[in-house]
This record gives sequence, structure tokens and C-alpha cells, in this order.
Amino acid sequence: MYIASIVIGAIVVFLIAMINGANDIGKSLGVLSSIRRINTKKMYLLNAIFMCAGALLIGEYISKTYAKGIVNYSFIHDSRRVTLGLLSAMISILLWAWISIAYKIPVSISQLAVGGLLGSGIAICSVECVFWGKVFIIVFSWLITPLVALSISVMLYKLNFLVEHLGRQDAGVKLAFVYIFFAMFTIQYLIYSRIISVFHAINYSALLSSVLTILLYIIVNRLIRRKNMDFNDLFYDYASVTTSFMLSFSYGAHDVGNAAGPFMILLETLYDGALSEVIKMTAATLFSSVAFLIGALIWGYRIAETIGGKIVPLVPVTSFTVQLSTSFTVFILVALGIPSSITLALIGSLAGVGYARGLKYVNTRTLLKINAMWIIGVPSTMLLSCVLTSISTKLF
Repeated sequence: MYIASIVIGAIVVFLIAMINGANDIGKSLGVLSSIRRINTKKMYLLNAIFMCAGALLIGEYISKTYAKGIVNYSFIHDSRRVTLGLLSAMISILLWAWISIAYKIPVSISQLAVGGLLGSGIAICSVECVFWGKVFIIVFSWLITPLVALSISVMLYKLNFLVEHLGRQDAGVKLAFVYIFFAMFTIQYLIYSRIISVFHAINYSALLSSVLTILLYIIVNRLIRRKNMDFNDLFYDYASVTTSFMLSFSYGAHDVGNAAGPFMILLETLYDGALSEVIKMTAATLFSSVAFLIGALIWGYRIAETIGGKIVPLVPVTSFTVQLSTSFTVFILVALGIPSSITLALIGSLAGVGYARGLKYVNTRTLLKINAMWIIGVPSTMLLSCVLTSISTKLF
């Protein structure tokens, strides 16, 4: 049974991660729809690589929450029931995620994963083994994530607009580099703080981010001068491409846990004590990251079609703003170890720049369609997982 469970679990996890990768790369590149000068094939590959890097370097923040923060599996002493419950949860997540990508709707697989684990946990041991305090925090984050992203998006857009009109022509561009510096600093701090003290993590992050931002400024200036085009317009093209890598990195860091978390629980259940936690986490994360890359390159374009201008028409400066505000929101979630929803963060950012420019720029119908999908998806996945767990534990 152990070998069969691992094989089935690995297949389902691989498919979940593939769909997740397609969703995430689609959300990242869909925001670049306003830039016509980019090489789409290269951008798909580069963003997929950055997404895998985020998953491998800081993916454990969210993965640990799935593994130890939703259902108390140590409370359940029947490994057979836990194994069947986990497989049922993963199959439920896969089915609903597959429906979403079939209809080209960017669903939140993080929320499906929480619903699936909750459903199987309740089916195995009622409500006693659920960490309800943590679950409440996670669900509450779903409500405030789009509001936080929307607020950051409006603030960045309005501040940039104000600086450009009050200052010199390149004042907005210089402010954009300040935003990029803080995004780089956040990424590096999350990486370094896992292995060194907070004090040293802050110092190293600030130093390296300063160097990288200055180098980026020099490189972008030279590229723009060679092309002899309008500085501001071309700058935001390059800036949007750069921040898309940061966005993909944040997506990978947040979403790898959707597949790696449940798979790690399965490995712990079947090989309790035989493998160290580091080995199990590394194996689950690496396996899921490979699937992320494959799914991103195969299916990502389907989600990009929905994000690419169907919610809010984008220009380079709004594309840049959306990516930054979404990245900052997702990094906050990763740092807190909360599996919220990058879909909600992205939708909030898109709505933010839309509302900042005026209500006429927001496609409310598409926005409501996406929101309805995740509202229905969570309880549906939870119910399906609960039913499949109950049936499987009785039959096997």
C-alpha cells in the first residue's frame, strides 16, 4: 500500500503543481500584455525559472503551514486513514483546478488546498484535529488580501502620478527604481533570514539591493539611449519585464506549498522517522518545482489570455504598478506563512489601478466571474474531499 500511495500521490501532486505553474505564469505574463516588444517565448521560460527559484529558496514558509498548521495529523494514529484522506484531498484539489484551467479562469489553488485538507481532516477525526485558530487567520487573510493589494496599488500609482507632475520629467522613473530596490530587498531578506541573524540579513539585503538597483539603472539607461526612443515609455517597458521576474519569484514562493505541503505530509505519514524533515521538505519542494516549470510552459498561455487586459486595460506604467503591488502583498503573506491567494492579490492590484484611473477602466463582469469561481471553489473542494475520504476509508 505504501508504494501505491506514494506513486498515486506523486502523480496527483505533479499534476496539481503543473496546473499551479500554468496559473501563476499566466497571471505574471498576462500583466505584460501591454508590452509588444518582448519575446514571448523567452519571457515564458525566464519567468518559469524565477518561479522555480522562489519555490526552492523560500517555498518552505507556506509549505510548513500546510504540513503542520491546518490539521493536527499527530492527533490521528491510523496511518491508513491519514493516507487515504490526503490522497482524497489532493484528488479534490486537482479536479477543481482542472475545471478552472479548462474555462481559462485563474483560480486560487491555495484556497482549494486549504479546503481539501480541511475536508479530509474533518472526515477522518471530526473537528477535533483541526487548528481552527490558524484556519480563521487564513480565511480572514482571504478577505483582506485584495484590499491590501488594492490599497498598495492605488498608493503606488497615485504617488508616481504626483511625483511626475510636480517634479522633473524623470522623477517618476527615479521613484520607480526606489520601488524596485525595496522589492529586491524584501526577496533577499526572506532568503537570508532563514540562515543568518535578522541584523545581518537586513545589512546584506540592503547592500546587495543597492548595488543591483544601481547596475539596473545604468543598464536600462544605456539600452534606452541606443534605441533612441522616449525615455519614460521605454523605461516602463523594461521595468515591467524586470518586476515580472520578481512577481514570478513571489508566486513560486507562495504556491509551491499547495503541492509540496500535502506531499510532505504524505511522506511523513508513510516514512515516519525514516527520513529527516529537511530531506522530506526538499524532496517535496524540488519535485513540485519541476512540475511548476513544465505546467507553466505547456498551459500558461491560457490564463494569460484572461489576465491580459480583460479586467483592466493595461499600459506599461500600470503594468509595472500592478506587478509591484502584487509582489509586495504576496511577500507579506509568505513572510507570515499564510496561504492566502495570489489570485486575489493580483485582482486587487488590477482593480486598484483601474479605480485609480476611473471606474470606466474596470471590467466588473470579468472581475465578478473570477471572484465567484474562488468563492464556489473552496466549499466545493472541501465537500468533495470530505466525501471522497469517507468513501475511501470505508472501502479500503
